[in-house]
Amino acid sequence: MYPTLGYTVVVLGNYDDAADGVGDRLRWVLTGGNVPEAMRLAQSSLQVLSGRYAVPPPPGLRPLPPIQVVADDGGLLITTRVRRRFLPSSPDEFFDESYPGDRLHFDKDATGHVISLTLRPAGPEPVMTATKVP
Repeated sequence: MYPTLGYTVVVLGNYDDAADGVGDRLRWVLTGGNVPEAMRLAQSSLQVLSGRYAVPPPPGLRPLPPIQVVADDGGLLITTRVRRRFLPSSPDEFFDESYPGDRLHFDKDATGHVISLTLRPAGPEPVMTATKVP
């Protein structure tokens, strides 16, 4: 409910978290968040970003599984704890289709090879950096 904006939103789903993405995207838009415009990238440009990215283990905890990145029809499927779809806003910058405040950035070396990614959530979750595994 957004009483000061004059909106009440109800999103229905057939299982517990089915409507989470829709609800979060609506919340983002209704509270003034910017939704970037997706650009079209060639499949070959997306494929270069695909692969496994190793996440450094948090101090004193066991290692985290690698992040999987897969090129998918104009975007990227990212698997961390959950599977998410990111759309390109530039050749190196992507935003989450359902949570547009979450951004994914790819870093390249001087020769243009992808070396790492950084996932910056809009919410309180920590920034996650991972190195591409050859």
